[in-house]
Amino acid sequence: MRKFLAMAVGLMAMGLVASASPVACNPNGTSNVVGVTITCGPFTFSNFAVTPNTGATATISMTSFSASSWDSVTGFANLAFQIGNTSTNLNDILFSYQVTGPLNGIDLTNAATSSNVTISESVCLVAFVSGQCSSLPTLITGTNPLLAGPNTHVENSFNTVQTAYILKDIRIGEGGFISDFTESHHSPVPEPMTLSLMGVGLLGLGLMRRRQQGKK
Repeated sequence: MRKFLAMAVGLMAMGLVASASPVACNPNGTSNVVGVTITCGPFTFSNFAVTPNTGATATISMTSFSASSWDSVTGFANLAFQIGNTSTNLNDILFSYQVTGPLNGIDLTNAATSSNVTISESVCLVAFVSGQCSSLPTLITGTNPLLAGPNTHVENSFNTVQTAYILKDIRIGEGGFISDFTESHHSPVPEPMTLSLMGVGLLGLGLMRRRQQGKK
């Protein structure tokens, strides 16, 4: 009995380690996110919209396959975005989308940019109206809106919500450029030790039931 229990716990621990491998989001990359619905772990991303400044054009793509993934251990769904098909007079882009699923935090990383670029972002519990949010989440840490300058990483966390709306204001100054940026969406996950204890408890109940049935 003890040997069997030890083997079961060992296999369960191996399963926890194995689950650390990130799983690609679906669809695995797209040339234009507008009109696309993306699933990643417990999250569904939809209603993507891109609004450049007057007279300019821009396309937001999600083509960094390896970077856009779901990690069940951390509870992070990470999307990697790229800006393409831009016109020469582009200097301001509004990029928005909807997140459905247990969301309790956001990370924004603006890594591959020049010095004359910023991304500000707001998380709202209802759809934005003319770029304004009337219901912000209850923050635990961080600030809302977020502000990511070149080569920076900012984040906030809040009470878990089931639906949120994201609005990014991407500003590119004269001579500036941005090649990609990432967004990490957090979901609450049990601690590994909690998972182990739950597994052991369920296993113990199963063994007890088996012994009781064997005595009949």
